[in-house]
Amino acid sequence: MSTRPPTPAAGLYVVAYPKMAAADEAKLRSLRAQYHPAEAGMIGPHFTLVFARPVDSFDLLVQHVEAVANETAPIDLVLRRTNLHVDPGVAYAFLEPQEGRQEMMDLHLALNADILSVDENARLVSLKADAAKPDDAKIAPYTPHMTLGRSASAPEMRAVLQTLQRQDIAMKARIEMLTLIDVGLGRIRELGAFGLEALKQ
Repeated sequence: MSTRPPTPAAGLYVVAYPKMAAADEAKLRSLRAQYHPAEAGMIGPHFTLVFARPVDSFDLLVQHVEAVANETAPIDLVLRRTNLHVDPGVAYAFLEPQEGRQEMMDLHLALNADILSVDENARLVSLKADAAKPDDAKIAPYTPHMTLGRSASAPEMRAVLQTLQRQDIAMKARIEMLTLIDVGLGRIRELGAFGLEALKQ
């Protein structure tokens, strides 16, 4: 595992790119190019597991992600659920795993339950999490998903999902690696990759 430093004024994220059949990946890339073009040109189909950490947490985040990856086995998924997610003024089309869903939620919790940051005095601060109380732990509820589209029109995103549902999708995928990226200034850079190393029980 090797890493490179982040760019100033960027945010750090951890993503997982699923390994899947070429035809399935091509279909997802095509949907993203059509319905989420701003992001599709920068990054392929992925799950985001850690969101918008500050650049000054880079070294600690690398250590943390590597430790979690070493204790996590590869995750087998079947993507067959769809979800329309609506925020004020914007709607998203999500594709979600059914098989492997809990394992992805567990991985997200492991990556975020002990996130390290640096306070104003440069002392290490650990935000400990109680898995039974995610709100108290400052961990937002998480649904594993890949974003296929984004639009101001909820009906448009609903139509995208209905198209997939009519095809009775069941895309097999496997998560074998975590990737640390920085996002800023209209581009995404990969800073390091961490293989999931634990043996399955």
